[in-house]
Amino acid sequence: VSNTVLTTFILFVVRGEFPNVRIYPHYVKDILSYGGWLTASVIVRRITTELDKFILTRWLPVAQIGAYNRPAQFLTSITTKVTDIFDVVLFPILSSFNEDRAKIKDSFLKSISLISWFGLIFTALLVLGGQIIIDIFFGAEWEWLIPVFRVLSLSVLFLFHTAICDCYFRSLGYVKAYFYARSITCIITLICVFVGAQYDILGAAIG
Repeated sequence: VSNTVLTTFILFVVRGEFPNVRIYPHYVKDILSYGGWLTASVIVRRITTELDKFILTRWLPVAQIGAYNRPAQFLTSITTKVTDIFDVVLFPILSSFNEDRAKIKDSFLKSISLISWFGLIFTALLVLGGQIIIDIFFGAEWEWLIPVFRVLSLSVLFLFHTAICDCYFRSLGYVKAYFYARSITCIITLICVFVGAQYDILGAAIG
């Protein structure tokens, strides 16, 4: 906290002026509304991403859940590192020209095209290199998890697309629609994982 305060103070001194403090009620209302819906959406997004790990404890033996979580957590951590780049880079850029709908549309199509090519190549490497990855990071005794790993690898491409869409929902201010879309996704995921869990951990991965 002290570092943030000191850095802010230095920036104001270097700039040579200090801001005037005023409260605009309509801005406060907009910020609270935006922040509230966005916070709720992020919570639902996080629950959806980790939903399989949360609920499988009710339907699968502990040993199988532990085995399932190893490749699932590995792929989630890799994907998160890549998608965090979208938030850091893409969101501020989009927010800077959110009034220019033509530019937003053009950047969206270019972003989806680029991430699709990257995602396809990355996913293909994960699927085709599943056995090598399992041997290196998990050990040869876990080779029976290769089918589960390959199925879960397919979700990486969808997670990349989801991250791009998240940026556009937020940058355009569609946080309420974003929350509803996320909630529907969470419900569908819950149903699919429940059905898949009836057919062992491979079924859960497919779900």
